[in-house]
This record gives sequence, structure tokens and C-alpha cells, in this order.
Amino acid sequence: MQFAAPRTRLRTEYNDMLDAKLSAIFSAHTVLFPTVGLCHLATLPLLGAGELPSYKVPNKPLWIMDKTAHASLQILRAIMEQFGPVLRLDFNDINELKNAFALSEKQNLTPITVSDGVGSMGGCAPVSDLLMLAEKYNGYIYIDDAHGTSILGPRGSGYVMNEMNGVFNKRVIMTSSLAKAFGSNGGVVCLFSRADEEKIKKYSTPYIFGGPISIPVLCASITSADIHLSDEIYTLQKKLKDKCALFDSLSPKNTININKESPIRGLHIGSEGDAIIINKAMFNQGYACTVAMYPTVPENNAIIRVALSTRHTDEQITNFIKTFKSCMIDLNLYFDK
Repeated sequence: MQFAAPRTRLRTEYNDMLDAKLSAIFSAHTVLFPTVGLCHLATLPLLGAGELPSYKVPNKPLWIMDKTAHASLQILRAIMEQFGPVLRLDFNDINELKNAFALSEKQNLTPITVSDGVGSMGGCAPVSDLLMLAEKYNGYIYIDDAHGTSILGPRGSGYVMNEMNGVFNKRVIMTSSLAKAFGSNGGVVCLFSRADEEKIKKYSTPYIFGGPISIPVLCASITSADIHLSDEIYTLQKKLKDKCALFDSLSPKNTININKESPIRGLHIGSEGDAIIINKAMFNQGYACTVAMYPTVPENNAIIRVALSTRHTDEQITNFIKTFKSCMIDLNLYFDK
């Protein structure tokens, strides 16, 4: 079940097998961790200190963080501030982004954006704009594509790689999750060069002391990676896209992420109390969803969060929307037909 030795001392052959397959999927040099959170904890300090060979930071960084970035990134702000100031803003506002990069130049700081690729509560990062600004101002993009992995991109490499036309950019550090659509467990950091990979393995405390990945998880990940490296991944992506299209054709027009490629949907409720009541009523009828409310989303903008899967049948999706609308009517709440 578990090979207890640290990976810096001894590792099973499965580690090397998985590393090689992940590198092929993401067209990058990869480092595997037990969780995506440990990916962030391992990489951001080395990046901020300018210790990663491909990502030179000649002066202090200006961390430009998306306000909606995942909590696993937000919680590291105090660590990031040890290397340079953190500026939080809305990445959907391109003018705010441009002003932040201009500020970094004015203050002689190296701009590093920190964001999700596909937002866990909706929306996607403007990757092309970020690449343009990073190139112009000699900065970098640190982006967590946990929710984009597998569902999009060549070989299931994700939303960010899809936006980069399958070519890993030298200004990007990307993290991906093996615990969501990938179907296994763990997180992976994708880097531009082998020197970056070796630096993390040699000097990253979470890598040295984070413990080995369990053997069953490694083997499950290898099996999933084989699917990603075959044509089966495109069949699965198409099937998921069709499920999303059916959901969108039946759901209210104000549904978050409607007609988007991400399989995450948000049914807008508003009141936190109403959202809890509706979610409980849906659960009692056999539908397990989650309520997202303040501070995850703005106050009085609570949503019922739905994650679609290829395993959901068309009948289940159709009946789910019917049940949701019925629950809304029972509470005398308006929904957009």
C-alpha cells in the first residue's frame, strides 16, 4: 500500500513511470505532490526568491492575485508577502490588469500573476491577455488549472494548455490536479525546464518532507495517464461536452458558466437561507449538490453548485432541472425560463 521512504532517498519505479507520462501529457517538466496545495507551498517561495532557473526575478516580485483565486492560493498570501507586495484585483477587468503590470514597472518590481485557470465558482482566466502582459513587462504567470485538467486541451492537458495551443510557454508555471476529472489523486507542478524541476526536488521542503505518494494512487494515475495519451480522452471530452449542452438547454439563462466548456455550473439563488432550503429539498429527492455562499461568493449571491460528469445520464440531468425549478416555485422564487 505504501512505500514509506522519502522520494529523495528511494522511490518505486511507478514514480518514474508516472513522471514520464505526465511530462508527455503537459508538454512540460513535472513534479508530483500529494495535493495541489502542496504544489503551491513548494513552488511559490522558490519563485518569489528568484531561485527557479527559468524564472529570473531580478528584483522583488509584485504578486498580482485574482480576487477569486482558490483558497489554497489565498492562504499563502502572508508567505508571498515575505518576498514582495500582493495586489488583489479582478482578472475579468483587463484595465485593472494592465494598470497592475504598469505599476510593477513603475516600482521596478517583477510582475507575477496568481490565479486559477478555470474558476471553481465560474469564469476562466484571460490567458492570452496574461501572456501578452507577462511578455511585455518581463513577468510570469502562476496558474492553477485544477478544474481544467482532463476536460479540455490536447491529451487532456487542460484549459491553459488549450489556450496556449498545446505549447508550454516559458513564462508560465502551471499546477494541475489529478484528483478531479483525472480520476485519481495528487497534484502536479508543470515547469519550463529540467533545471526548474531539479531545483524544486532538491530545495522544496514540501517535496523533501511531504511523504511519498501511495502505490495504489500511483498505479491509478498511471492508468488514467494512459487514457489521456490515447484517443479515448477525446471521446470522453466529447461526451462531457454533450452532457453540459443538455444541462444548458434546460437550465435558467442566468446559470453561471452556461454554454461554457467547464462542466461546473452555478444555479443562482441569491439569499443564503433560500439556497440552503433548496439544496436540502434537492438532496431529499436524491440530488447531491453544494451551496456556495459568502465569503466564497459575494454576499446575497448564493448559488447551488453543480459538477457534471460523463456518468450522469440524460434522464438524470433532465429530472434534476425539473426538480430544481419545482423547488424554486415552491418557495415562490423567480427563475428565468
